[in-house]
Amino acid sequence: MHAIDFNNIGSANGGGGEFVAVDADAASEAGAIVYFRCTTTDADRLLASCRASGLDEEKLPELPSREVALHRACDAQKAKRRLIRPVDGGWSIVDEYVTADGEELSGHVVKMTVKLLPKDQGSSGVGGTPLVFAPVEAEYTELGAAIVAEYRVQLKKYAAADISMWLVRLVESLHAVSPRDRGGFYFVPKCSLEILRRWTGMLHGGSDSRVMSIPAMRSDEAVEAILDAITREAEAEAEGMENELAAIAESEGEGESEAEARRKPIGRRAIQSRLGRLQGLGGKLGGYEDLLGVKLEEVRARLERVRAGMVVAHIAATEA
Repeated sequence: MHAIDFNNIGSANGGGGEFVAVDADAASEAGAIVYFRCTTTDADRLLASCRASGLDEEKLPELPSREVALHRACDAQKAKRRLIRPVDGGWSIVDEYVTADGEELSGHVVKMTVKLLPKDQGSSGVGGTPLVFAPVEAEYTELGAAIVAEYRVQLKKYAAADISMWLVRLVESLHAVSPRDRGGFYFVPKCSLEILRRWTGMLHGGSDSRVMSIPAMRSDEAVEAILDAITREAEAEAEGMENELAAIAESEGEGESEAEARRKPIGRRAIQSRLGRLQGLGGKLGGYEDLLGVKLEEVRARLERVRAGMVVAHIAATEA
């Protein structure tokens, strides 16, 4: 057993975040610190790995939309003197020109513009895609063909950022907390590690992305860092909902200012969603209280006040 210094990912005030690494099968294992290295990933390969692992394929990342795929296909054509500029419904490819000495810009020209057909027109564009070019002749150029080919590829490929965002959502669904504000490292409690390992194994089998995991046991510094993280998360949720409740109260009052009148309060369905989030957060707090052997009484009291306010607001919205 040996200490690993995580001071740079400790509490928000810069306090220590030391975790103690242990053997993965140690009885004292409290959870794990995880972090990711993500790469572009073929969607079909990941889907095959998911099916082979017996996991729910509905929980895989969403495939890129038509708009995202076109943006990425055009972005792949960028070069030192080739720019990509957004236009309504698509993108323009713009080439810059410089003087003979290469020191000044002498002009630029729009090589082509590529747009998406409306969805109700299906794939009646170039080569069975929803892409159309202006001028039309641009589709027959080498650059036009490259955009069409890359568009097809991008529809079936996850960018590294797609995998990263999916992994963040995955660990958050497993009640992970981040010991630092900007994320990057997450503490996953022991009760969720088996699920995480199944998804990690699937990801490793279907891509070159990797999830690194450092088993950890409780230490005073670790407990402090984890408590800080879960408390900040709960208080941020509470503050956001308190502001929403204040907006609801202002909308029901008389003589509010013009600025206050412009603050549109959330509706009944949104309030119901907030109540669901509060219930989930309460369960997450309970899990960490059991794990760390502490009681977060002040945080729980604040969340209960928010919950009570949301219940009242939901009743009023329903009656209205």
